[in-house]
Amino acid sequence: MKPTIDLARIRAAHEERGVAMREPDAHRRIITRAKVRTTGNLRKEARVGKFTFQSDEAAMLGGDDTAPNPLAYFVASIGFCLLTQLTRACALEDLPIESIEMDVRASFPLESKYGIADISAACELVTYTVEVVGDVDAEALSKALAWSESVCHVVRSLKEPVPVEMALKLNGELVPAN
Repeated sequence: MKPTIDLARIRAAHEERGVAMREPDAHRRIITRAKVRTTGNLRKEARVGKFTFQSDEAAMLGGDDTAPNPLAYFVASIGFCLLTQLTRACALEDLPIESIEMDVRASFPLESKYGIADISAACELVTYTVEVVGDVDAEALSKALAWSESVCHVVRSLKEPVPVEMALKLNGELVPAN
């Protein structure tokens, strides 16, 4: 089934939001909150706004293999966010696209988790290939992708250091951080 991309609707929504953002009391931050809880073994449930979704681990890792693992959501979020911005860029630049797909891959070392080596568990490399179908000029599409990468919250968060703050509670009481 061929996806439907309503470029006019996307452009109108972006322009309307842009006008609203210029108001003095505009909210200029997106705060996204997820409430996550364990529901059994390594299965977790997340609530984000009105949506609920699950994550699990493979049986060989102690999970029940009932849902994608956490890293699958992390990697997919790169594609979700970047394709949102690229579709928006195509709408703003009147680039006639029919479809966009992305193959996203990420590499994560396991040595520190299993006591083999004292190395960072952070993602080592993210690669992606964007496949666009449409009667679009290659240079214009390349510029649209560059803009998309510059405004994609997920891609920017991977390319720029982000502070992370943590709090730990035990039975409702804060535990001092190490």
